[in-house]
Amino acid sequence: MNQLENIKAEILPQPLTQSIQPSKAAKRLANTKGMNRQDWLQVRKQGIGSSDAAAACGLNPYMSMLELWMIKTGRMQNDLEKMQNDSYAPLYWGNQLEPLIAEHYQDKTGNKVRRVNAVLQHSDEDLHFMLANLDYAVIASNEVQILECKSVGQ
Repeated sequence: MNQLENIKAEILPQPLTQSIQPSKAAKRLANTKGMNRQDWLQVRKQGIGSSDAAAACGLNPYMSMLELWMIKTGRMQNDLEKMQNDSYAPLYWGNQLEPLIAEHYQDKTGNKVRRVNAVLQHSDEDLHFMLANLDYAVIASNEVQILECKSVGQ
């Protein structure tokens, strides 16, 4: 085997030797219904969510791994914490439009959605740092199970 084949053998995924176990449901770390912004930000500090994942991997051009660590350990405030109120227009409009986007999705696809009022945590004890703060769950669909509502623009 030449050097390139050795490298490929190390990098490429190997066939599964054991059966895949069905995933367990995520734990509900915190109920967010009625939760104020400061409490929500504190809950987010307990782990890595989807908004943090790129920074944790060194792939976020706007935040380094060190900055993420400093935020998560309380040594530095992030941009969301600096915006003490909802006057920041993109956040304000994103929150206001979320239910309308979800309703539009339901109308266009026929899939029913339900708001997820929780910060979810991975059920595996070794992966408890993995968090999810989902907008909506898609009900009774085998193809789509999560709906994240985003509004874009400047």
